[in-house]
Amino acid sequence: MAEKRKIKMTRKVMPDGRYGLFFPAVFMSDMHLGTFGTRAKRLCLFLDLIETDRLYLVGDIVGGTEMEAKRKFQFGGSWHKQVLGHFLRKARCGTEVTYIPGNHDAVPRGREIGRGIWHRKLTGKSLVGVRFVEHDLYTDPNGRRFKVLHGDEFDDMVGFWYKVGDWFIETLQSFDHFLHSYFPRMREHSVAAVVKRAFKGAISTLMDVKKKIRDYADHEHVDGIIYGHSHIGGFQRTAGGKIAMNDGCCTEHVQALVHDEDGTWALLTMFKDRFLVTEEDGTSYPVFWRELGLEESMVFGPTKYQDQSRKDACRVLSIIERAWPSKERVQSLEARRKARVRKVRMFVESKEICDLCDFQGAYA
Repeated sequence: MAEKRKIKMTRKVMPDGRYGLFFPAVFMSDMHLGTFGTRAKRLCLFLDLIETDRLYLVGDIVGGTEMEAKRKFQFGGSWHKQVLGHFLRKARCGTEVTYIPGNHDAVPRGREIGRGIWHRKLTGKSLVGVRFVEHDLYTDPNGRRFKVLHGDEFDDMVGFWYKVGDWFIETLQSFDHFLHSYFPRMREHSVAAVVKRAFKGAISTLMDVKKKIRDYADHEHVDGIIYGHSHIGGFQRTAGGKIAMNDGCCTEHVQALVHDEDGTWALLTMFKDRFLVTEEDGTSYPVFWRELGLEESMVFGPTKYQDQSRKDACRVLSIIERAWPSKERVQSLEARRKARVRKVRMFVESKEICDLCDFQGAYA
């Protein structure tokens, strides 16, 4: 299989002593951290074994809208927090980490999170070493320029049917979680992935989303675009010869869009014993850990860190709780707002009474 492989996978010793792979840039999206759908433990293993100079988080990293629907705040399990720690750790170690908000984690774009309560806009700023932007331009080693954005701009599916689709997929992801918990052999299979691909494919055809993406790429002064949102990774060519690349998702499987030092692009899909590599020309093939010399690295599973970055991740959780408040927190905020209004009214009324008494006393 090595003779068919175009992308070069450079083996490197990682900080924890294991062998891993180096890519100059890695693009990932649609993790939906804090929800049942995230493959958090496998995602931690992927981040353990991948080193990069630039990590792009292309939207829907946090399942914000899902957390807002919960009665109480709950951010997944310990592996979800470890994923946050990985991002902060890579930023601390010199990786340029860029966060592009999506439609499920749109709060950093600046929006109202409660009645009269707005979350400040984070795009254009940096927080805990992570740069927040609406979109970005990336240049690969071949000099090709790509616009990086989440991709919800191309999807007109909003309102009732969007919520129905999200609810149905979340229900299937919960079913997948049940299957994977009690039937370990089913962990490489996903009912939600099959249904989601059919659902997203139907919506994409109905709303002609792919054509919108191709037209957008042709009108931009770039060589292509990199986006997420649809959860369906792959490559497509435009009429103008440009390329649109989707980095997949990290719910049913862990996927990432990468390129090597020669500028060869590929989509990696991580399985228990291999990567499924999809090249820019559409060819796909498996690459097993033994071919890459990573077989021993995979034996120990993901590392559970208890360092400063892990502590910082816990602090980030408090920001996430405020950005995507649960129903209970929204009710608490609303009660506090009403209490403040009552105090102001009582103060105004008491002042008016005092002023009236002073007025009457002056003319007594």
